[in-house]
Amino acid sequence: MKKFICTVALIATIISPHCHAQAVQPDTRKESGTADPGFSSGVKKGSFFITPYYLYGKFEKLKLISNTNTYKVQEGTHSYDFTSDDISEYNDNYKTDYSVSMVALRIGYQALEGLGVSAFIGVNHYYFRSWISDENTQSVSTLYPALSFGGAVDYEKELTKHLLILGFASVTYTTTSKVATDNSSGEDVIDSHLKWLYWDVNVGLSYKIKKWLPYGGVGFTQQFIHPVSTEQIETKDNQGNVFYNETTFDSHFRGEAFYGFAGLEFRMVQYLSLYGRCTFVNPLWVTAGLRVIL
Repeated sequence: MKKFICTVALIATIISPHCHAQAVQPDTRKESGTADPGFSSGVKKGSFFITPYYLYGKFEKLKLISNTNTYKVQEGTHSYDFTSDDISEYNDNYKTDYSVSMVALRIGYQALEGLGVSAFIGVNHYYFRSWISDENTQSVSTLYPALSFGGAVDYEKELTKHLLILGFASVTYTTTSKVATDNSSGEDVIDSHLKWLYWDVNVGLSYKIKKWLPYGGVGFTQQFIHPVSTEQIETKDNQGNVFYNETTFDSHFRGEAFYGFAGLEFRMVQYLSLYGRCTFVNPLWVTAGLRVIL
């Protein structure tokens, strides 16, 4: 047993996935189909499963929904809220997107036959860009070392001996600490952080072919991103005294999309399997992981 635990721990440091943790079937159901990572796949009630995984993801076409600029100058502090026209102008002329690379661990429990619950925690690098256009060079690009955590509920039901229908829903929250920001406008960014929340729902089918378990389906996600950054500009008054003007940009972005997904699981032994999964076209999320039944 100790040798097995050590082996799993070693593999977990090399291979890591996102999104959907999945558990393997018990001996009494060896010939049943299985599901997308995160789906219970006929796991016996009361079983635990763990899934270390790696995720790379991209999401485009985020829209600005609000923005407040706060100005701290020698005369005092004041703020300006973008009007609906300002927001429309941004969305018509600029692009916003992100990419993320994450290593995480999911722990799940089979609460009922066909129904599983799970939670995960992960560390990622989050790369967010705004004010993107061909003509404008004032984009802000930030590499965010961030902590992510979330939960999921999955359900499966056999249609035939090999065919299963799948359902999965999850929510993920990410928060960053203060990080350095690359601002192409040349201003000195003294503070930058971000919060990211998204949820998704998925439905699909899985079909068993010996030890190979292909699956596919469709999903929907909604994303909420809240970046805040502060720029500092050195200036002088009429007497030559140096002081600093500060501008804080507090923005809210939102995006939603329907997408397809496809994946493949290879069951190595009864309690251990490898899987890969990809969503398309937007978002593009690629996941690879190891699934272990305890």
